[in-house]
Amino acid sequence: MLYINSYNIHQGGGKTLLLNLLMCKIIGDIPHLFLLDSRLESNLAKHFLKTRIISPSIFCRLKAEWQLFRLVKKNDKLLCFGNLPPLFPSCGHVSVFLQNRYLLRTSTLSGLTFKEKLRITIERIWLKKCAQHVDHFIVQTPTMKSLLKKTIGNNHKILIAPFMPSSKLPIKKANKSEKIQYDFIYVASGESHKNHRNLIEAFCLLADDNIYPSLCLTLDKKIFLELHTWIENKKIEHHLKIENIGLISHQEVLQKYECTRALIYPSFFESFGIPLLEAQQQGISILAAELDYVRDILNPDESFDPQSPVSIARSIKRFLRIQENELKIFDPEDFIKKIESLTAKS
Repeated sequence: MLYINSYNIHQGGGKTLLLNLLMCKIIGDIPHLFLLDSRLESNLAKHFLKTRIISPSIFCRLKAEWQLFRLVKKNDKLLCFGNLPPLFPSCGHVSVFLQNRYLLRTSTLSGLTFKEKLRITIERIWLKKCAQHVDHFIVQTPTMKSLLKKTIGNNHKILIAPFMPSSKLPIKKANKSEKIQYDFIYVASGESHKNHRNLIEAFCLLADDNIYPSLCLTLDKKIFLELHTWIENKKIEHHLKIENIGLISHQEVLQKYECTRALIYPSFFESFGIPLLEAQQQGISILAAELDYVRDILNPDESFDPQSPVSIARSIKRFLRIQENELKIFDPEDFIKKIESLTAKS
């Protein structure tokens, strides 16, 4: 019997991966039981798979942990898809698919709300204390494996198994010049580590040089109202060509790639970075942060320092083949002449 515990997965990249797992044909051929979050809207899960729906309360989650402890037998397999090990030791083989980099102690919690920091702190303790209940941890990149070792130690088996949604569209480099709607797209939610502010500041710097590339964002306006408002103010102030189309489905994201020249990805950290691989698969160019999580999975067309709006702006110029004005270097004679000319004018 295969038990898949995902009762705390209901949004973001985790939701995308889980829904694709639910649609996996091989699952239907294996005796199984999914524990799903009640906030996950999935008719597929209700009609085609064996599931138990868990409400997101502390009591219901503790009850679900106890139920798993009672249900899983010696020859069963338990896949914890929601980053955390089982609270109670299991008789079966336990695997934990860890995709939340915030749970690793090397990731900063700055920019999060007090409630978010409290939740993640509790989950970090849970991960550390219950790691002994796990037979295999599963991560998606060498970087995540290295960071996980620093969090739980070297005495645990860690498997690298990249997992992403399958796409029916072939890998290609098509000529899309007639269908271009945006120069760039950034597929991301609005958490602070997604780094929207430095990205927008880079577009403001470009506007100061009379360069106005178009950018498509996918921010949920209700959840990230403050960030959305800040972007709108910057858009008006600098006449930026930015459109926030809000939260869209996975299929709509793939369609947007068809009318976009490049994905730009300034996130400070990711456990995997699914949009990077999807953009590569759809044949569009990629501008991304010069960080390990990017290089783990691909080589971008252009890279930049995500901490620097100037670096981001320069990478955009390079991609657009806009010549950067070189800084004039003075020799001693020219330097003195420059000083004299300034003195003469004063």
